[in-house]
Amino acid sequence: MILNKRLFFAITSNSNLRGFASRPEHAKLRQHLINCKKPNCLICQRKLPIYLLECSHIKPRSLATRHERHDYNIVNWMCRICHKIYDKGDIGIKNSVIHKNSSLDKYTDLELKNLSEIDFNEYLRSKKYFDYHFKNIFNEERDI
Repeated sequence: MILNKRLFFAITSNSNLRGFASRPEHAKLRQHLINCKKPNCLICQRKLPIYLLECSHIKPRSLATRHERHDYNIVNWMCRICHKIYDKGDIGIKNSVIHKNSSLDKYTDLELKNLSEIDFNEYLRSKKYFDYHFKNIFNEERDI
């Protein structure tokens, strides 16, 4: 029994092994983005090296069904900053139009004033996930 506890601790203490074991579909989704999507942030449209882009869930993985977790359309490229802002609910997308929390405008270094819309085909591919996020997570009025 002690050996098993040590082995469990060693495996769960290693973030690479733990991450792979707890999100087995992530590597497949990321590889799909690498193979099929241009290396641009979905939100700000900046073209970046792949190592600066994140395989970002449009609908939070924790709220996705098992089937949705394996759907290629639940993820897209986002840069670190846009990913964080999107996950917090300060950006939402409806009918391909980017809606922002008005409090974001005071952070001029974010350079978010020119955001207007995402590619309409990208929106259509992931519409049900964008709609979920917009209805349940996006908060246009939250003070940040």
